[in-house]
Amino acid sequence: MLLSNFMGMRLYYLIFLAFLVTCRDTNSRGGLDIQPKDTLMVSKKEETWMGPEEQAELYLEELSPKADKILQQWTEFGDLEVVFKEMVKTDGEGLIGLSELLLERCRELNESEFPKKFNVTAVKSRLVVINTLAIKLRDLITFQGSTEEEVKQCVLELFEAQNALRRRMEDLLQVSLDEDDFIPKQDN
Repeated sequence: MLLSNFMGMRLYYLIFLAFLVTCRDTNSRGGLDIQPKDTLMVSKKEETWMGPEEQAELYLEELSPKADKILQQWTEFGDLEVVFKEMVKTDGEGLIGLSELLLERCRELNESEFPKKFNVTAVKSRLVVINTLAIKLRDLITFQGSTEEEVKQCVLELFEAQNALRRRMEDLLQVSLDEDDFIPKQDN
């Protein structure tokens, strides 16, 4: 019985991946075909895997226009954000494929070229936390012994970690220290 459940999960995973591949936008870098922010429509479902109180906690904090402008140019970060936006809309079954997609986007982001202001340990360490939580989520979903409450808690932790990353990037943009500020100027 355990083997049949395992095979069923693998079959579901393969079907979901095939669905994701067919939904790709051929004009983009290979991410999901998501409408612009202003026209993004969230489908209303009668029954979701999270209650209204828990879903209210699933949000991404707003960024300043300066941060938003820099992050729009960083396509790998945008791809990661798309996965988080999809997590808000998905049902419990869709989390299986999204957890794998989240891990892939984390890997791509870590391998990408970071904008100069964000190429610091403070940002990279927060990405490690997000990657670790993504692995935890995948494992919780995959293994039979985990409860729905554990999965919900992990998703909430993922959103907290993503918002901590966004806050840290905002802080880095507001602090503008140049080396010239520390080097005394000599009068000739």
